[in-house]
Amino acid sequence: MVGIPQQPIPNFVVPVYKRIQSIASNTNNGILKVVVHDGTFHTDDVLCVAFLRKAIFDYLKLLHSTGEGFRSAQLHSVNVRRTREEAVMRTAHFVLDVGCEDRVDSHSIRFDHHQKVDSPDTYPNGIKMAACGKLAKWLYEDVDPTYYELLRDKLLYSVEAIDNGQTLEDFEFRLPMSPFGFVSYCNPRQHETAGLGSRAIRAYEDECFEHAVDMAIRVLARFDASYNQVDFDRQTLASALERYNGKGHLKLNSHIAMQIVVEENDARIANGQDDSKVLLVSFPSSDSSRYMLQVVPKETGSFDSWIKLPKEWRGLRGADLNQATGTLGGVFVHPAGFIGSWDSKTTTYLVAEAALKRMDTD
Repeated sequence: MVGIPQQPIPNFVVPVYKRIQSIASNTNNGILKVVVHDGTFHTDDVLCVAFLRKAIFDYLKLLHSTGEGFRSAQLHSVNVRRTREEAVMRTAHFVLDVGCEDRVDSHSIRFDHHQKVDSPDTYPNGIKMAACGKLAKWLYEDVDPTYYELLRDKLLYSVEAIDNGQTLEDFEFRLPMSPFGFVSYCNPRQHETAGLGSRAIRAYEDECFEHAVDMAIRVLARFDASYNQVDFDRQTLASALERYNGKGHLKLNSHIAMQIVVEENDARIANGQDDSKVLLVSFPSSDSSRYMLQVVPKETGSFDSWIKLPKEWRGLRGADLNQATGTLGGVFVHPAGFIGSWDSKTTTYLVAEAALKRMDTD
Protein backbone atom coordinates (compact mmCIF):
# COMPACT_ATOMS: atom_id res chain seq x y z
CA MET A 1 0.00 0.00 0.00
CA VAL A 2 1.42 3.39 -1.03
CA GLY A 3 1.53 5.96 1.77
CA ILE A 4 0.35 9.55 1.37
CA PRO A 5 3.32 11.82 0.56
CA GLN A 6 4.42 14.15 3.34
CA GLN A 7 2.72 17.51 2.92
CA PRO A 8 4.55 20.80 3.51
CA ILE A 9 3.66 22.27 6.90
CA PRO A 10 1.90 25.63 6.44
CA ASN A 11 3.62 28.70 7.89
CA PHE A 12 0.62 29.46 10.09
CA VAL A 13 0.90 26.26 12.17
CA VAL A 14 3.12 27.72 14.89
CA PRO A 15 1.34 31.08 15.39
CA VAL A 16 -2.09 29.40 15.36
CA TYR A 17 -0.94 26.87 17.97
CA LYS A 18 0.51 29.63 20.13
CA ARG A 19 -2.75 31.54 19.89
CA ILE A 20 -4.66 28.52 21.20
CA GLN A 21 -1.95 27.90 23.81
CA SER A 22 -2.32 31.44 25.15
CA ILE A 23 -5.94 30.71 26.06
CA ALA A 24 -4.99 27.46 27.80
CA SER A 25 -1.91 28.79 29.58
CA ASN A 26 -3.47 27.78 32.90
CA THR A 27 -3.57 24.07 32.04
CA ASN A 28 -0.97 21.78 33.59
CA ASN A 29 -1.93 18.50 31.97
CA GLY A 30 -1.61 19.34 28.25
CA ILE A 31 -5.35 19.08 27.63
CA LEU A 32 -7.42 21.77 25.92
CA LYS A 33 -10.97 21.71 27.30
CA VAL A 34 -13.72 22.37 24.75
CA VAL A 35 -17.50 22.44 25.15
CA VAL A 36 -20.04 22.15 22.34
CA HIS A 37 -23.76 21.42 22.59
CA ASP A 38 -25.13 17.93 23.15
CA GLY A 39 -27.78 16.12 21.11
CA THR A 40 -27.82 16.12 17.31
CA PHE A 41 -24.59 17.57 15.97
CA HIS A 42 -24.08 19.65 12.85
CA THR A 43 -21.19 20.75 10.69
CA ASP A 44 -20.78 23.94 12.74
CA ASP A 45 -19.87 22.28 16.04
CA VAL A 46 -17.99 19.46 14.29
CA LEU A 47 -15.81 21.98 12.46
CA CYS A 48 -15.14 23.96 15.65
CA VAL A 49 -13.59 20.90 17.27
CA ALA A 50 -11.85 19.86 14.03
CA PHE A 51 -10.13 23.25 13.73
CA LEU A 52 -8.73 23.08 17.26
CA ARG A 53 -7.75 19.42 17.19
CA LYS A 54 -6.09 19.74 13.79
CA ALA A 55 -4.17 22.86 14.87
CA ILE A 56 -2.66 21.00 17.81
CA PHE A 57 -1.99 17.87 15.76
CA ASP A 58 -0.22 19.91 13.06
CA TYR A 59 2.02 21.51 15.67
CA LEU A 60 2.91 18.14 17.17
CA LYS A 61 3.67 16.86 13.68
CA LEU A 62 5.98 19.84 13.16
CA LEU A 63 7.81 19.08 16.42
CA HIS A 64 8.22 15.47 15.35
CA SER A 65 9.63 16.50 11.96
CA THR A 66 12.24 18.73 13.61
CA GLY A 67 13.22 16.13 16.20
CA GLU A 68 12.15 18.26 19.16
CA GLY A 69 9.69 15.71 20.51
CA PHE A 70 6.24 16.25 21.97
CA ARG A 71 7.38 17.10 25.51
CA SER A 72 8.04 20.71 24.52
CA ALA A 73 4.35 21.16 23.63
CA GLN A 74 2.19 22.58 26.40
CA LEU A 75 -0.94 21.25 24.66
CA HIS A 76 -1.14 17.78 23.20
CA SER A 77 -4.84 16.86 23.11
CA VAL A 78 -8.39 18.19 23.04
CA ASN A 79 -11.03 16.99 25.48
CA VAL A 80 -14.58 17.60 24.25
CA ARG A 81 -17.64 17.79 26.49
CA ARG A 82 -20.98 17.86 24.70
CA THR A 83 -23.29 19.58 27.15
CA ARG A 84 -25.36 22.68 27.87
CA GLU A 85 -24.47 22.80 31.57
CA GLU A 86 -23.18 26.24 32.51
CA ALA A 87 -21.06 24.80 35.32
CA VAL A 88 -19.08 22.76 32.78
CA MET A 89 -18.81 25.71 30.40
CA ARG A 90 -17.22 27.84 33.10
CA THR A 91 -14.28 25.42 33.34
CA ALA A 92 -13.68 25.18 29.56
CA HIS A 93 -11.09 27.00 27.50
CA PHE A 94 -13.41 27.11 24.47
CA VAL A 95 -17.21 27.12 24.48
CA LEU A 96 -18.45 26.85 20.91
CA ASP A 97 -21.88 26.75 19.24
CA VAL A 98 -23.55 26.83 22.65
CA GLY A 99 -23.94 29.30 25.49
CA CYS A 100 -25.54 32.18 23.54
CA GLU A 101 -22.51 34.41 23.97
CA ASP A 102 -19.47 35.76 22.13
CA ARG A 103 -16.63 36.57 24.50
CA VAL A 104 -12.85 36.52 24.31
CA ASP A 105 -11.04 36.58 27.66
CA SER A 106 -7.46 35.83 28.58
CA HIS A 107 -8.26 32.23 29.56
CA SER A 108 -11.51 31.42 27.75
CA ILE A 109 -13.26 32.00 24.45
CA ARG A 110 -16.96 31.71 23.65
CA PHE A 111 -18.38 31.82 20.13
CA ASP A 112 -22.03 31.13 19.37
CA HIS A 113 -24.69 32.35 16.94
CA HIS A 114 -27.94 31.50 18.76
CA GLN A 115 -28.10 34.60 20.93
CA LYS A 116 -30.79 37.22 20.37
CA VAL A 117 -29.12 40.33 18.96
CA ASP A 118 -30.35 43.22 16.85
CA SER A 119 -27.58 42.80 14.28
CA PRO A 120 -25.97 39.35 14.12
CA ASP A 121 -22.40 39.07 12.85
CA THR A 122 -22.70 38.96 9.08
CA TYR A 123 -20.19 38.81 6.24
CA PRO A 124 -20.31 41.65 3.69
CA ASN A 125 -22.04 39.30 1.24
CA GLY A 126 -25.00 38.83 3.60
CA ILE A 127 -24.16 35.38 4.98
CA LYS A 128 -24.55 35.20 8.75
CA MET A 129 -21.62 33.91 10.75
CA ALA A 130 -21.81 30.69 12.73
CA ALA A 131 -19.49 29.58 15.52
CA CYS A 132 -17.06 27.83 13.16
CA GLY A 133 -16.65 31.00 11.10
CA LYS A 134 -16.02 33.12 14.19
CA LEU A 135 -13.44 30.63 15.44
CA ALA A 136 -11.73 30.39 12.04
CA LYS A 137 -11.52 34.19 11.87
CA TRP A 138 -9.96 34.33 15.34
CA LEU A 139 -7.49 31.58 14.48
CA TYR A 140 -6.38 32.51 10.97
CA GLU A 141 -7.33 36.01 9.77
CA ASP A 142 -4.40 37.89 11.33
CA VAL A 143 -1.95 35.01 10.89
CA ASP A 144 -2.52 34.18 7.21
CA PRO A 145 -5.21 36.35 5.58
CA THR A 146 -4.95 34.55 2.23
CA TYR A 147 -5.53 31.16 3.82
CA TYR A 148 -8.42 32.49 5.90
CA GLU A 149 -10.16 34.07 2.91
CA LEU A 150 -9.86 30.88 0.88
CA LEU A 151 -11.10 28.77 3.80
CA ARG A 152 -14.04 31.11 4.30
CA ASP A 153 -14.96 31.31 0.61
CA LYS A 154 -14.53 27.63 -0.27
CA LEU A 155 -15.61 25.82 2.91
CA LEU A 156 -17.33 28.05 5.44
CA TYR A 157 -19.86 30.18 3.57
CA SER A 158 -22.10 27.25 2.64
CA VAL A 159 -21.86 25.70 6.11
CA GLU A 160 -22.69 28.93 7.91
CA ALA A 161 -25.54 29.94 5.60
CA ILE A 162 -27.24 26.57 6.06
CA ASP A 163 -26.65 26.53 9.83
CA ASN A 164 -28.27 29.97 10.08
CA GLY A 165 -31.30 28.92 8.05
CA GLN A 166 -30.37 30.94 4.97
CA THR A 167 -31.37 29.56 1.57
CA LEU A 168 -28.41 29.35 -0.79
CA GLU A 169 -30.61 30.22 -3.78
CA ASP A 170 -31.35 33.62 -2.19
CA PHE A 171 -27.83 34.84 -2.88
CA GLU A 172 -26.90 36.38 -6.22
CA PHE A 173 -23.47 34.74 -6.20
CA ARG A 174 -22.59 31.06 -6.60
CA LEU A 175 -21.77 29.25 -3.36
CA PRO A 176 -19.44 26.24 -3.64
CA MET A 177 -20.86 22.88 -2.66
CA SER A 178 -19.98 21.97 0.91
CA PRO A 179 -17.72 18.90 1.31
CA PHE A 180 -19.19 18.29 4.78
CA GLY A 181 -22.50 16.74 3.78
CA PHE A 182 -21.39 13.52 5.48
CA VAL A 183 -21.87 15.05 8.93
CA SER A 184 -25.63 14.55 8.97
CA TYR A 185 -25.13 10.85 8.17
CA CYS A 186 -22.81 10.47 11.15
CA ASN A 187 -25.58 11.18 13.65
CA PRO A 188 -27.10 8.08 15.29
CA ARG A 189 -30.38 6.80 13.90
CA GLN A 190 -33.31 6.01 16.17
CA HIS A 191 -33.36 2.32 15.28
CA GLU A 192 -29.74 2.11 16.45
CA THR A 193 -30.52 3.51 19.90
CA ALA A 194 -33.91 1.88 20.45
CA GLY A 195 -33.96 0.17 23.83
CA LEU A 196 -30.82 1.88 25.12
CA GLY A 197 -30.75 3.94 28.28
CA SER A 198 -30.04 7.68 28.18
CA ARG A 199 -26.44 7.26 29.30
CA ALA A 200 -25.74 4.70 26.57
CA ILE A 201 -27.39 6.92 23.95
CA ARG A 202 -25.26 9.90 24.97
CA ALA A 203 -22.12 7.77 24.81
CA TYR A 204 -23.01 6.57 21.31
CA GLU A 205 -23.79 10.15 20.20
CA ASP A 206 -20.38 11.25 21.46
CA GLU A 207 -18.72 8.36 19.62
CA CYS A 208 -20.48 9.31 16.39
CA PHE A 209 -19.50 12.95 16.90
CA GLU A 210 -15.85 11.95 17.20
CA HIS A 211 -16.11 10.00 13.93
CA ALA A 212 -17.49 13.11 12.23
CA VAL A 213 -14.66 15.24 13.64
CA ASP A 214 -12.06 12.78 12.36
CA MET A 215 -13.57 12.91 8.88
CA ALA A 216 -13.74 16.71 8.96
CA ILE A 217 -10.05 16.86 9.89
CA ARG A 218 -9.27 14.76 6.82
CA VAL A 219 -11.18 17.21 4.64
CA LEU A 220 -9.31 20.14 6.19
CA ALA A 221 -6.00 18.35 5.59
CA ARG A 222 -6.88 17.96 1.90
CA PHE A 223 -7.85 21.64 1.82
CA ASP A 224 -4.39 22.48 3.17
CA ALA A 225 -2.83 20.34 0.44
CA SER A 226 -4.78 22.33 -2.15
CA TYR A 227 -3.63 25.56 -0.53
CA ASN A 228 -0.02 24.41 -0.69
CA GLN A 229 -0.57 23.62 -4.37
CA VAL A 230 -1.33 27.24 -5.30
CA ASP A 231 2.29 28.42 -5.45
CA PHE A 232 3.27 25.33 -7.42
CA ASP A 233 0.44 25.97 -9.88
CA ARG A 234 1.44 29.58 -10.40
CA GLN A 235 5.04 28.59 -11.08
CA THR A 236 3.86 25.93 -13.54
CA LEU A 237 1.66 28.47 -15.32
CA ALA A 238 4.45 31.05 -15.50
CA SER A 239 6.79 28.50 -17.05
CA ALA A 240 4.18 27.47 -19.64
CA LEU A 241 3.39 31.08 -20.53
CA GLU A 242 7.04 31.63 -21.43
CA ARG A 243 6.53 29.08 -24.22
CA TYR A 244 2.97 30.11 -25.13
CA ASN A 245 2.54 31.35 -28.71
CA GLY A 246 -0.72 33.11 -28.01
CA LYS A 247 -2.73 30.91 -30.35
CA GLY A 248 -4.99 29.21 -27.83
CA HIS A 249 -3.17 26.04 -26.74
CA LEU A 250 -1.21 26.22 -23.47
CA LYS A 251 1.18 23.32 -22.95
CA LEU A 252 1.55 22.56 -19.24
CA ASN A 253 4.09 20.27 -17.58
CA SER A 254 1.53 19.22 -14.97
CA HIS A 255 -2.12 19.71 -14.11
CA ILE A 256 -2.97 22.98 -12.36
CA ALA A 257 -6.14 24.49 -10.92
CA MET A 258 -8.23 25.80 -13.81
CA GLN A 259 -9.06 28.88 -11.77
CA ILE A 260 -5.51 30.16 -12.32
CA VAL A 261 -5.87 29.82 -16.11
CA VAL A 262 -9.23 31.62 -15.95
CA GLU A 263 -7.55 34.44 -14.02
CA GLU A 264 -4.86 34.66 -16.69
CA ASN A 265 -7.54 34.95 -19.38
CA ASP A 266 -9.37 37.62 -17.39
CA ALA A 267 -6.16 39.66 -17.23
CA ARG A 268 -5.57 39.27 -20.97
CA ILE A 269 -9.13 40.34 -21.80
CA ALA A 270 -8.86 43.34 -19.45
CA ASN A 271 -5.62 44.39 -21.19
CA GLY A 272 -7.13 44.15 -24.66
CA GLN A 273 -5.40 40.85 -25.48
CA ASP A 274 -8.60 38.91 -26.09
CA ASP A 275 -7.17 37.21 -29.19
CA SER A 276 -4.39 35.59 -27.16
CA LYS A 277 -6.51 34.05 -24.41
CA VAL A 278 -6.02 30.37 -23.57
CA LEU A 279 -8.70 28.11 -25.04
CA LEU A 280 -7.18 24.66 -24.41
CA VAL A 281 -4.65 23.27 -21.95
CA SER A 282 -2.76 20.01 -22.25
CA PHE A 283 -0.93 18.25 -19.43
CA PRO A 284 0.24 14.77 -18.39
CA SER A 285 -2.17 12.65 -16.36
CA SER A 286 -1.57 12.23 -12.64
CA ASP A 287 0.42 9.03 -13.18
CA SER A 288 2.07 10.34 -16.41
CA SER A 289 0.72 7.38 -18.40
CA ARG A 290 -1.11 9.57 -20.91
CA TYR A 291 -1.85 13.16 -21.84
CA MET A 292 -5.00 15.16 -21.21
CA LEU A 293 -6.57 17.93 -23.29
CA GLN A 294 -9.06 20.19 -21.53
CA VAL A 295 -11.05 23.23 -22.60
CA VAL A 296 -10.82 26.41 -20.51
CA PRO A 297 -14.08 27.66 -18.96
CA LYS A 298 -15.10 31.29 -19.15
CA GLU A 299 -15.59 31.37 -15.39
CA THR A 300 -14.30 29.28 -12.51
CA GLY A 301 -16.67 26.42 -11.73
CA SER A 302 -18.56 26.77 -15.00
CA PHE A 303 -18.81 24.36 -17.93
CA ASP A 304 -19.43 27.26 -20.30
CA SER A 305 -16.14 27.33 -22.23
CA TRP A 306 -14.69 29.34 -25.08
CA ILE A 307 -14.61 26.26 -27.32
CA LYS A 308 -15.40 22.55 -26.99
CA LEU A 309 -13.76 19.49 -28.46
CA PRO A 310 -15.33 18.67 -31.86
CA LYS A 311 -18.76 17.03 -31.85
CA GLU A 312 -17.54 14.11 -33.95
CA TRP A 313 -15.10 13.13 -31.21
CA ARG A 314 -17.41 13.31 -28.23
CA GLY A 315 -18.20 10.07 -26.44
CA LEU A 316 -15.69 8.09 -28.51
CA ARG A 317 -12.96 5.83 -27.21
CA GLY A 318 -9.98 3.88 -28.54
CA ALA A 319 -10.19 2.83 -32.19
CA ASP A 320 -13.36 4.84 -32.85
CA LEU A 321 -11.67 7.98 -31.56
CA ASN A 322 -8.57 7.26 -33.63
CA GLN A 323 -10.69 6.99 -36.77
CA ALA A 324 -12.52 10.23 -36.02
CA THR A 325 -9.33 12.22 -35.35
CA GLY A 326 -7.08 10.52 -37.92
CA THR A 327 -4.49 9.81 -35.23
CA LEU A 328 -3.39 6.93 -33.00
CA GLY A 329 -3.41 6.51 -29.24
CA GLY A 330 -6.86 7.88 -28.50
CA VAL A 331 -8.17 7.02 -25.03
CA PHE A 332 -11.45 8.94 -24.72
CA VAL A 333 -13.29 12.20 -25.25
CA HIS A 334 -15.99 13.06 -22.74
CA PRO A 335 -19.53 13.19 -24.20
CA ALA A 336 -19.80 16.82 -23.04
CA GLY A 337 -16.70 17.73 -25.04
CA PHE A 338 -14.75 19.43 -22.26
CA ILE A 339 -11.89 16.92 -21.83
CA GLY A 340 -10.16 14.11 -23.69
CA SER A 341 -7.11 11.91 -23.42
CA TRP A 342 -4.45 10.41 -25.70
CA ASP A 343 -1.48 8.18 -24.92
CA SER A 344 1.24 10.59 -26.03
CA LYS A 345 2.14 14.27 -25.86
CA THR A 346 2.76 14.43 -29.61
CA THR A 347 -0.70 13.15 -30.50
CA THR A 348 -2.35 15.40 -27.92
CA TYR A 349 -0.67 18.43 -29.46
CA LEU A 350 -1.87 17.36 -32.92
CA VAL A 351 -5.51 16.97 -31.87
CA ALA A 352 -5.32 20.27 -29.99
CA GLU A 353 -4.38 22.05 -33.20
CA ALA A 354 -7.22 20.26 -35.02
CA ALA A 355 -9.70 21.33 -32.31
CA LEU A 356 -8.55 24.95 -32.57
CA LYS A 357 -9.08 24.91 -36.32
CA ARG A 358 -12.62 23.59 -35.82
CA MET A 359 -13.49 26.07 -33.02
CA ASP A 360 -16.71 24.23 -32.02
CA THR A 361 -18.52 26.30 -29.41
CA ASP A 362 -21.53 24.10 -28.59
